[in-house]
Amino acid sequence: FNPDTEAAIVRLIMLQIIDEEIAAGEPLARVVISSNKFPIPTRVLACRALAAAFEKPVPAIFGALRESDSMLFRIPVLALLAEQTGAEAHLDAIAKSSLTIAPLAKFEMARANPSPAAAGTVEKALAIGQPIAVNYILQQARKDIDKLGPKADFYVAPLLKFISSVEPDTNKMTHNHLMAVKATTLLMDLGTPEAIAGLTKIMNGRYSAITRAAAAGLLRTKNKAARPLAMKLLKSEYPELKTYGALTLGHFADPAASDYFNRIITREAGHTVAETILASWYLLKINKQSAQAAKELAKLIR
Repeated sequence: FNPDTEAAIVRLIMLQIIDEEIAAGEPLARVVISSNKFPIPTRVLACRALAAAFEKPVPAIFGALRESDSMLFRIPVLALLAEQTGAEAHLDAIAKSSLTIAPLAKFEMARANPSPAAAGTVEKALAIGQPIAVNYILQQARKDIDKLGPKADFYVAPLLKFISSVEPDTNKMTHNHLMAVKATTLLMDLGTPEAIAGLTKIMNGRYSAITRAAAAGLLRTKNKAARPLAMKLLKSEYPELKTYGALTLGHFADPAASDYFNRIITREAGHTVAETILASWYLLKINKQSAQAAKELAKLIR
């Protein structure tokens, strides 16, 4: 194997090993994992190749994780390790170590056996504070909420605490604010009484970057229980919250937002082009004309 091989080619080889479960690719995967010449995503992919093709990959994956000092490498490899059969002892070793990802290992162990006690591991994992760690926790939360439904309620308290912890007095949306948006969507999709009550309390708080982030989080929820919250936002004195409320209602084809959409379309409030397009589309949806409009648009594209 030529160590100067382009990363794109190595990536294709790793994908082939994964797809065909080529056991003979194990030595090559190990070389790629241990070489800092390759980008982190390629080395992570090599770990996946090892997991797919090698009969007992856990020790090798664990070793690769311990040898790296990069969070960008360690976190996806930790996720891979947690997926493997027989990795419990290795996860426990990481959880008891001084590594920065130790709380994430405890979190993964708790996810394997969901219980109310798991909430504490979520909170401690979020306390790592690094954007990649927060994003990882939210990705895992999405999987658990989709799989477990209400039984994933151990996320409620720590995610509500996280949303409330972001900087309130700023006009700039930081990574944490964007993650608070995502956390709000997750909690709304979970839809337990505790989750909805907690989000209601946040949105009823003083106007701030926190309330704006929470309101934005309603935009992508699939849960119709968001409509009462959106109605309150629509009646807000703050234009941004009103717009979030209207767009959420429009997503569910609620006619209560029609008047506000008409004002957006006529540019009475100086809205963005994107908001104007969405308002137009949601009006069509409310008036049950969206299907025909989509057909007409399709004809234009052809």
